[in-house]
Amino acid sequence: MPDLFLILGAHVLLKVRRGSTNPTDEDIQFCANLAAFYSDARTENNALVTLAEVKHIQKPRGAPLGAVKLRQELGSHVGHPNDVPQECKDARSESGFGSDEAGKRSQGGKAKGKKRYEDNLLRQRRKREKRSQHNSDDESPNFYNE
Repeated sequence: MPDLFLILGAHVLLKVRRGSTNPTDEDIQFCANLAAFYSDARTENNALVTLAEVKHIQKPRGAPLGAVKLRQELGSHVGHPNDVPQECKDARSESGFGSDEAGKRSQGGKAKGKKRYEDNLLRQRRKREKRSQHNSDDESPNFYNE
């Protein structure tokens, strides 16, 4: 079975018709810049972007929105989020999905599934506390059974 990678982030599809010329390095760089700009790495100077053919991408059942599995990679490219055209930056800020310097939503919009996400975090925290409490009980000497 081939290696599968779980990828989260922005996806950009470059449509290449049969019989047409292959995309140039400039085309691939533009797509990498767009993917980096629309991902959580938009506040970074450089972001690593994975390239793959569409036939090697699939969405896992029950995975969160935007998560995909890659059966085969074409390679990686470095995207520069700051190098996208100004019209993309303007469109993003007008759409209500603008972000501040820290990458947080500036419009205060409610993220989908936020309550479920917070519930899962709370469940995991309780599980860790219970595990650490159980481990500390095992390590403590038992003076009553001697």
